Amino acid sequence: RFLSLTLAATNAFTDTPIPAPLGLARMPVVGDALLHAFCSWPGIASLWLGAVRDRRALSWSAFVRAIPSRRSRQWTRRIFLDSLRNLSTRYPAIEATLPKVACSCTVLWGDGDPFFPITVGERTATRIPGATFRVLPHCGHFIPEERPAAVVAAVQEQSSMSSLK
Repeated sequence: RFLSLTLAATNAFTDTPIPAPLGLARMPVVGDALLHAFCSWPGIASLWLGAVRDRRALSWSAFVRAIPSRRSRQWTRRIFLDSLRNLSTRYPAIEATLPKVACSCTVLWGDGDPFFPITVGERTATRIPGATFRVLPHCGHFIPEERPAAVVAAVQEQSSMSSLK
């Protein structure tokens, strides 16, 4: 049971287009090599440059601290690869659950998310009864890191709305 729910740049659909070149990750050998490169330091740097819009809020050093060890990068690669390869089997249950969410919900989206367009966030919010959708300006994919105050405010607002019910 949940009192409230706040989603940030969260894909919940099996048919969400995967941007190039990440779509290649679905291919067994090519995908392994691609994701290995993606989780190397040059790949991490490219991710930071491409997915972070507010680099003052999420500096390179802060981004690197989130994935400091080789092991953490390996797990990131495995989880990401599994998610990309198994959208059709992992995500139907998530998608089917959206209309059943019975608590207060806010969906947050960065206006500069390179992975998922705003339409994915809008679609998520429309599938959850009574959900609120908010677009955060000059924000990329890493919403909690780029806009921590906005995330805290959304969670607090959802919690206070839930306690009033």
